[in-house]
Amino acid sequence: MSTRRDQLVLRTGPHTHRAKGDSDAQRSAERARAYELRLVGRTIRQIADDMECSRTKVHDLLREEIKLREDPLIDQVRQFELDRLDGYQQACMYVLDNPGTPVIAIAPDGTPVTHVIVDDRKILGAIDRLIKISESRRKLLGVDAPVKMHVDVVETTQQDMELQEMVREAQARAAAAADKIRNGGA
Repeated sequence: MSTRRDQLVLRTGPHTHRAKGDSDAQRSAERARAYELRLVGRTIRQIADDMECSRTKVHDLLREEIKLREDPLIDQVRQFELDRLDGYQQACMYVLDNPGTPVIAIAPDGTPVTHVIVDDRKILGAIDRLIKISESRRKLLGVDAPVKMHVDVVETTQQDMELQEMVREAQARAAAAADKIRNGGA
């Protein structure tokens, strides 16, 4: 009779501690099932119970599935997006550096006069675009600090609820007494 330890094959990489009988298709199906259960909010313990395996195995399955789902070209995609944002930024900087459009007009005496027309909307639009580009760049690179949240947890005990009920009853008695006084004691 063989023990579980005899059935284990030591491997390197994402398939450590895999039993001899596990096929790649079976492992793939297990990974997908564990991942789907996790996506719907099941805990590691619940997934392990559902799949009748250890929590360690669930962790391994989830880690493998996440690794496989991670886009292997993500660094290239990031660089492509950064290059594109750089192009947009250069175009906006050109608008800011060249705010006016020279216009040649003819004076009443017939001489040409050069005027520069400044369109504030173009400048402000370019600034807005630069801000959006900067926001996109920060999100893409994960530069922004995480948002800090302050959460207050208020716990209501049975005593608190009883006290609130007593206050409500006292307020009701006081309101009834006030109504009685207003109505002349009737």
